[in-house]
Amino acid sequence: MNRGYTAVECLLAVTVIAICMTLTSVRIRPLAIRQETQDAINDIVMDQYQAVVDCQHRENRYTGFNRKGNVRMRDTVYIDGVAVIISLGTGRIYVRE
Repeated sequence: MNRGYTAVECLLAVTVIAICMTLTSVRIRPLAIRQETQDAINDIVMDQYQAVVDCQHRENRYTGFNRKGNVRMRDTVYIDGVAVIISLGTGRIYVRE
């Protein structure tokens, strides 16, 4: 007696696994985007603090800070499609939802 699986059973199992993975990835992607945005904001804030501590001009991918920690120019940058507003002067960061 043969105790193997048929092709239909294997295809059914693969289909169920594919559907589960698709549903999972759809739910996880927004969380990954939010984490990437938060990491970029943390990098901006750390560069601002580093400019104050080192008392020297500091640049990053999104903006720059003078030696007092003030932002070089106000700007709205888009990080993974999320609008991040960097205000002039203090360099406070706001996320536009």
